[in-house]
Formats: sequence, C-alpha cells, structure tokens
Amino acid sequence: MPVAPLPAPGVPLAEDNNTLVDIADAQVGVGITIPLYTNWDPSDEIIVNWAGHKRAPFTVGTFPGNPIIIDVPYSLLKLAYGEDSIGDVPATVEYSIIRGSAQVESLQTTVNVNLWVPGPTNPNEPGPINPLLNLVRVQGGGVTPQDNKLLASDKGLDARAFLTLYSSPEVGQRLELFWGSLTEPVALYDITAANNGGDVVTFNIPWSEIEKEPGSSSIPVYYKIRLIAGGGGSNSQQSANQSVDVIGALPILLGEPQFPDKVMSSGTPPIASLSCKSYISDGGGDYYVRVKIPGNPTLLKAGDTVSITWQPYTDRAATLPVTSGKWELSNKILTKDEAANGFEIQVKPYLDHIEVVGSKGAVKVSYTGTPAGGTPIPGEATIYASSTRPGGGCIIFP
Repeated sequence: MPVAPLPAPGVPLAEDNNTLVDIADAQVGVGITIPLYTNWDPSDEIIVNWAGHKRAPFTVGTFPGNPIIIDVPYSLLKLAYGEDSIGDVPATVEYSIIRGSAQVESLQTTVNVNLWVPGPTNPNEPGPINPLLNLVRVQGGGVTPQDNKLLASDKGLDARAFLTLYSSPEVGQRLELFWGSLTEPVALYDITAANNGGDVVTFNIPWSEIEKEPGSSSIPVYYKIRLIAGGGGSNSQQSANQSVDVIGALPILLGEPQFPDKVMSSGTPPIASLSCKSYISDGGGDYYVRVKIPGNPTLLKAGDTVSITWQPYTDRAATLPVTSGKWELSNKILTKDEAANGFEIQVKPYLDHIEVVGSKGAVKVSYTGTPAGGTPIPGEATIYASSTRPGGGCIIFP
C-alpha cells in the first residue's frame, strides 16, 4: 500500500485566480488529478470525496496514467453545491485508496464552486441552452417589416428584436443579444424594477453589426442571461436560436471577377481599365483578354456549374451595350481545384468582343455559380475599356 497521507488532488479547471469551478467548467467537464502513487495495484479503487459527497469507485486498472484523471459528474457537483446556494461556495476535495480492507487517505484541496445561474431554472443544466426560454422575434427597420426576415427595404437600417420576458426577471440581470457568429453582443437590455414576466422588451440592432455577417437565409439570433456585475461570475444561460433570413437586405454574392492584365491610371485614386497593354497575342493571329473567376470553397464544390457573360459597352457608364459583342460560356462544370481557387478564361476573337468598346467604353463580366440542386448565386464586375490609342486602334490586323 502507498504511504499516508497521499498528495492532495488537483482540480485543473479551478487553477485560476479565483480557484473557481463555474458553469462553463461544468460544461467542459470537471475532473481531478492524482499523481500516480508508489506501490499502486490494478485492483486499487479510488474514492473521490467532493464536499462530503462521494463519487462511485474508480478502478486504477492495468495502465493508469500519470496523473490519474477522474471525472466528477455534474450531478455530484450540483448535489454538493446545493439547490438553493448563490455565489461562491467552498468545497473540500480529497480521495481515498482502497485495497481490500485497507484504506489510505489523501490531503485536502479546497476550491470555490459557483453553479448559480441567473434567470429561470434550466432543465438542460449545465448545458448553456434553456429550451424553455422564449425566442426573440426580429424585424427590419423598413416601413413594411416582416418577422425574422430582412427585406431590401431594410438595407442600411437598424433592426429590432422583440422578446417576451421569462417569469420573475430580477434587477441586476442583463440580456445580451447575439447575431450570427459574432462573438460580442450586438445589443443589451438591463432588467429594471418595472419589468415583469410576460413583458415584451426591445433590442436595437445596429446595421453596422448586421452587415458584418454575410448574407444567409438562416442567421442564428439568440440571447444570454447573466448578471451585470458580481455574484454570478461568468455564469449564464441562453435561448435557442431564432433563424433570421437576411438575403433580401444582404444578398449572397460570389466574388468579383478579376482582370489580371488591367492597367492602373496614375491619378488619385488610381482607376483600373483594360487598354492596349491588356490584350495578349494567342500566337495564332488573334488577341484575347484574361478574366479570373474567383473560387469560393464555402459556396461552390466540385460538380457545380458556372455560367459567364462578357458584355462590352461603348460608354464608360456601361449603359450602351454592343449586343453583337457579347461572349458567353454556359454551364462549365467545376473541378475541386476550380471551386476552391477559381479559374481563368480567355475572351476572343478580339474584333468581335474587344475592339467594339471603342475609345471610351466599358466591359461588364457577370457570372452565376449554381450548386448542384441549388439556386444560382451571382457575381459581377465592371471595368473601363478602350481599344484605341493615339493614331488608331490597339491592334492593326493585316
């Protein structure tokens, strides 16, 4: 048998400035560590005593780790903490080694435990989501708002979220509203003495926060309940997600086509254009323009299709199209590399599709990527273009 007293156990998740085990720790899983003691035996049983409550025996086994790690179930943590406790409660932690009728005790470790969570009882505790909390209802800031859907008329305007409060809200509780994947709350509401269960409260959601997330038909929106300061530490609970469709205000778009051989002006700011230096000989008597269609591994995959249109104009505002100069590529099937990294196209013949822009024209390249079985997603870019230089055209054909 090992010699008493055994070293005190470690509680890794409580090894911070407050030596605190809180709800966030419980969600990860609380455990204790025990240095592998001398003269151990595979049949040894370890009894963990957490604040006077004992865990089921843990058998050391044939291949124990060093340290030995033993989980402490949340049910035992909660039992030891007490249903009516609030704030930090100290807990002594120790263990015993039992071999047959012999028993050896360890020294004690003391940690603080805070499992109190502001707000109503969460049947899913220690999980963060309380399924009994009401969901928020989101509306855009336009004149004809719809529930949980932002429209084109809501673009650029702050949105609002409405919440029917849970029973018995208390002063000192703060509601934090979260939008999509943003890690910081986009709006706050502090409970006042005038608030009662069933009241509808309102969050104002700045457009500057909304537009940080890309367009989606299902932006998750939820709120957390925590204390404004003190007492509850970082403990909180949260609602389930409300799904909000923002595509009307933030359309899903693919990246802009790129022009690798564009020329930049010397002005401030510099302006990109296609000019004589942008047109490349194909070695067979013709000239072409390169266009790069960017990849998007999030929205596009191998087997999806892309269709591209090159439309020349004779004015820089791109309002006077040259119908005969249109160039199209339909339903190109993407490889894995093309979906992730993009691909280049060459637009020619020069006389048909490039020269027609004249001296002060433009070109718009628009394309759609269509996921297999899905809806086409657009992308486009417009660039100034010229096919002349002092003294005549860029390319003089024999």
